[in-house]
Amino acid sequence: TTKLDKPVVHILMPKATKGHWVYCLKSEEVSAPNWAVTNRVWMEFEADGCFVGRVVFGLYGNAKTKAVENFRALCTGEKGRGKAAPNLWYKGNNVHLILRNALLAAGDIVNGTGDGGESIYGASFQDRLDSSSSHCERGMLSLVSMPREDHEPEKFGSQFTVTLQTMQYLDRHQMIIGKVLSGMDVLEKVSQYGRNRTELRSADDLSPTKCVRICDCGEEQVAVNYIEEKSLDQMEMEQVQWEREQKDTKQ
Repeated sequence: TTKLDKPVVHILMPKATKGHWVYCLKSEEVSAPNWAVTNRVWMEFEADGCFVGRVVFGLYGNAKTKAVENFRALCTGEKGRGKAAPNLWYKGNNVHLILRNALLAAGDIVNGTGDGGESIYGASFQDRLDSSSSHCERGMLSLVSMPREDHEPEKFGSQFTVTLQTMQYLDRHQMIIGKVLSGMDVLEKVSQYGRNRTELRSADDLSPTKCVRICDCGEEQVAVNYIEEKSLDQMEMEQVQWEREQKDTKQ
């Protein structure tokens, strides 16, 4: 629970006695996750065979170390072949779900249809959802939880989504690992190859109307030093400034 804006862990410990139960309640303060950006990765999209543009993501490596390393390595393709996937790499992967102006989903590097995937650690890896983060704005990058039994912990593979609007109901099923730093206009263009909610008649209608895929991806080899959490607008402005400096350097 949260009290006075501080996360608190409550442990209820029953102890049997002759006549009644005695309940011992212990509380301890837990430090909040550090949602600073530690890595930048990029993806380039094409739709119907035409190049659309590049999107840059900032990843929260301090808050979600294992999950971020999984996503980062899948962007670079450095792990080579997988057990089920031909390559542990997002390059060439299809965007399998688009809800126009709302949500994009990709990352099924096994089947490309949204019913498979593989992590760099194996078929899947375990991690926990964090109640201190929320899909409360556009541009949130998150890993999709894989099917599991009710008693099992959350499992994740390679599938991910990016929001184009507030979608807080995803908080129960997906783990936020980063934000879009630049390229929201690219994602908005890509989303036009999807349908509106009012046009949906079945799950098949969530598939793109044309082939949309990640034609290339990788990691930006630049120093990232975000000490404090920053707003999406701040991060986009800094990304634009960094790109201008890179162009000036090349000239």
